[in-house]
Amino acid sequence: MISFFNPVSHIFTGPGAISNIASHLEEKGFHKPLIVTDKIIAQFPFFKKFTASMFSAVIYDKTQANPPDTQINEGAEIYKRERCDCLIGVGGGSPIDCAKAVGVLVSNGGKISDYTISGSIKRPIPYLVAIPTTAGSGSECTSAAIITNTQGHHSKMAIMSPNLTPSASFVDPEIMLGLPPALTASTGLDALSHAIEAYLAKNANEYTDGLAFNAIRLIFKYLPRVVANGGDLKAREKMSYAQSMAGLAFNCAGLGLVHAMSHPLSATYGIAHGSANAILLPWVMEFNAIARYDKLIEIAEAAGENRWNLPKRDAAALAAKSIRTLSSDLGVIPNISEAVSALGKYADFEKDIDSLVNDAMNDVFKNDNPRNVSPADIRSIYASCWSSSTIDLIKKLKNG
Repeated sequence: MISFFNPVSHIFTGPGAISNIASHLEEKGFHKPLIVTDKIIAQFPFFKKFTASMFSAVIYDKTQANPPDTQINEGAEIYKRERCDCLIGVGGGSPIDCAKAVGVLVSNGGKISDYTISGSIKRPIPYLVAIPTTAGSGSECTSAAIITNTQGHHSKMAIMSPNLTPSASFVDPEIMLGLPPALTASTGLDALSHAIEAYLAKNANEYTDGLAFNAIRLIFKYLPRVVANGGDLKAREKMSYAQSMAGLAFNCAGLGLVHAMSHPLSATYGIAHGSANAILLPWVMEFNAIARYDKLIEIAEAAGENRWNLPKRDAAALAAKSIRTLSSDLGVIPNISEAVSALGKYADFEKDIDSLVNDAMNDVFKNDNPRNVSPADIRSIYASCWSSSTIDLIKKLKNG
């Protein structure tokens, strides 16, 4: 098999990294960026200080979680009207993905739903600088953007092309110091899901395995520490490295069923992507176990589990156990119903399951999963993690 690895051109990581952005753009000959972010980030002191150093910057701060296609259209119109010459995405995965998609329309025209087919983005997007404010999405290192289609049935669109890869990324742990524990936990588990899915994916290779496994090791070690103390700069820095390494890994190796199933949950109910991934991850790992026993054992060992004298199957099962333990320690909501209820909504399994299964089956990331999957498999996994009662039932069945 031919191994593929295509990293970002420039990644600057470390405390104070963003102080170099203005000079970097000046060196590249760019003078009027469109800065894509959200209204919360726009109020942060670091953002105000950062934008003050760019006198001619134009700010688009309307990005929402799971950015809708309507915002892509709006951002592209502003870019062209203001005659901007580059893009800066500042925030979690949503603003950075929004900036990527804006770039697609600026360079290629049309509407963003035109570009869901591989090879359809013919022209490179404008020069894009990515500034992640959470250690989770890895979007600063990837050639993909996830956008919500608001036309008819709401669904996530995966826009994928080498032309979407940021030209430069500035990963600064200092700007992550003020993140609340819940957001730190959910985004950190998002990064862990990226690393684990890349490590188990069909197209994993020696390059991606090295990055993914080290990211797994770092997250298990430093995520609890940074959730406990958000001002721990060393832990923030280690998590920022981990999220970028996970992004680099899955950008080349692919992802899997966790992401194929989490995208419909976010599109249907508005569950944050990291939270949806965290709920699904241990169940999908158990489903994939027969295809990846050895790698799951390595994940369990990275998590600090003791597999001494255990049969291979039992040792591999410790990997999913370690995810559930970590999620519980971090206070992450453990099932779909409670995650939806926390948003003031109601998740109706009988009403919604067919649509969720269909969307997951049609999600491009399903193709990278190490074990072949059917609609019945997806339905069963959704049912397993739907509510506390179904989880308790599964436990009873497993325990005889």
